[in-house]
Amino acid sequence: MLPVNMFRRESVGHGGRTDVIIALVTPDDFQEQYDRLIYALNEPTWADQLGAWMAVATVVLAIAAIIYAAIQVNEAKKARQQAADLEVERSQPYVVAYMEPSEASKMFIDFVVKNYGLTAARDVVIQIDPAPRRSFDGEEVAIPSTVPILAPGQEWRSSWDNSRDRLDSELPDRHVGTVTFSGIGPSALKSPIVLDWSVYKARRWIEVYGKHDAAKALRDIRSYLKTWSEGPQGGLRIYTRDGDARDKRLAADHDAYFAGKVEEDRKYHADQAEATSEQPVSPASPEDGNAQAEG
Repeated sequence: MLPVNMFRRESVGHGGRTDVIIALVTPDDFQEQYDRLIYALNEPTWADQLGAWMAVATVVLAIAAIIYAAIQVNEAKKARQQAADLEVERSQPYVVAYMEPSEASKMFIDFVVKNYGLTAARDVVIQIDPAPRRSFDGEEVAIPSTVPILAPGQEWRSSWDNSRDRLDSELPDRHVGTVTFSGIGPSALKSPIVLDWSVYKARRWIEVYGKHDAAKALRDIRSYLKTWSEGPQGGLRIYTRDGDARDKRLAADHDAYFAGKVEEDRKYHADQAEATSEQPVSPASPEDGNAQAEG
């Protein structure tokens, strides 16, 4: 084995100090150590083998840890990307075109384009084949070529047709197309359009009066009020009455009338009975006696 202190420092020279390093290892020592190294490699001991296997296991574990860490990093990256994509998808505008009964009357059907998304839709383009037409005049429903922007919850609506008139119409029932629009990101977004009149031709509904009916009633009242004037023919007539007193008077008149009728009937029957009891009996004539004898 090599000595602990393989080198020694000495100072030589005159006046100034000069350090000289002198090696304490001789060529024989190097040869001895070399022979020991070769021997350990050719005939290792159990300690050398154990150390080697431990080194191999450490390397394998390190490689496995590196692979596992790489997989975890990749999965985390994918999860973050999916979360980001989902957030973008949730924040995108969502524009659809559909048919809907009008608020004025369920018999009339509107064509509606509405943004149900959380952000504004830009450059909304509507393509429908065949073009929607009205049955009563045959004209196309005016649909803009491009809607510059539709805010969240905003809609574009137009009256399309009357379902009663559509029953006898030769116009096609089914219309298909696409709504194309821009949202978050450079890619254009699309949603399909399927409009089918056969669904509305066979439907039934219960009429419910709403605010439009109230508005119509108010318009009728306004039209009637406009006919009032200061003249005798156009003035407003107002009648007042004491309801309770009138009801009592009518009830008393009713009772008195029927009491009088009952009294008249009673008197009539009494007079008839008296007249019958006072009528004289005529005497029998000789001809009546002869007739009885012959019989």
